[in-house]
Amino acid sequence: MNLSVVITTYDRQDDLVECLRSLSSQFDPPEEVIVVDDGDVDTTQQRLSNEDLESVELVSGKGTGLPAARNAGIEAATGDVVAFVDDDVILPSNWTQELRRTYERFPEAAGVGGYVLNYSPDGINKANVESFRYRLLQGIRMAFLHDKVGEVSPIGILWAPHVFMTSTIRFVDTLQGCNMSFRAEVFESTRFDEWYGSTGSSACEELDFCTRLSANGHQLIYNPRMVAVHKRSIDGLNDERSGEPNYGNMANLTYFILSHPNMGLLNLLLFVSAVSVYTAISVDTGYLGAVKDGILAYRRSESETPVQIDGGDSSGQ
Repeated sequence: MNLSVVITTYDRQDDLVECLRSLSSQFDPPEEVIVVDDGDVDTTQQRLSNEDLESVELVSGKGTGLPAARNAGIEAATGDVVAFVDDDVILPSNWTQELRRTYERFPEAAGVGGYVLNYSPDGINKANVESFRYRLLQGIRMAFLHDKVGEVSPIGILWAPHVFMTSTIRFVDTLQGCNMSFRAEVFESTRFDEWYGSTGSSACEELDFCTRLSANGHQLIYNPRMVAVHKRSIDGLNDERSGEPNYGNMANLTYFILSHPNMGLLNLLLFVSAVSVYTAISVDTGYLGAVKDGILAYRRSESETPVQIDGGDSSGQ
């Protein structure tokens, strides 16, 4: 099995080099490594040359966000399996081994992803990802929903994210964007929806892609031994439109619920109710504004009117 690894980046050369070093240290290295850069490609090229990483294929992105960068990587990839990792990810030396073994064990699997270990070396505790409300939600999930990793709830969010460790390999609805892979043949009919890069967040782009595969009968596998250490670089956390981490997330999630083939009006009503409760607790009406923007964006997309929302990069979070 030939493996292509696609890394999307946006002017984070230090993170990128560390990620590439972890790939070159694999027990069973990938046959192809592709970097899609939505930023200063010349600077990245020079840095790769200085670090003796010139064997990496560097592709210039369109500058329109993470989903478009992933699609550019798909176009460049030649492997039987295409894996996606973020530029601020470090991969243990057995990562490719676990990936290959999982595909061998499950020949019908269309995609394989793994456990994501988040940590914050840049002191991101000031961001929402480390807020009290966020930690409370994660604690509830850990206590009651740990056996639902990768399963999508009726309001579009995961019952339990891939940062929760499970003891066994399992079938899931979706994979985590910074640690996922797919057989190349799925891209013949399915690509990443580039609208999700238009809000400055890119949230839900992998959720949308994976659940469309699942809705078409494709199997997705979560292997907790396929670990990616995600540094969550502070450069990629804030929404460029609003300066807040959650605006694009809410708009994108609203758009996802409306566009998903297995969801409908009831799911939207449940989601809006949940957002309303969260808004009352947080005293932040911006969330409901983001939901409204997501609804308007979906209506425009249905009428094939281009949606223009400023911001976005291809580096992930």
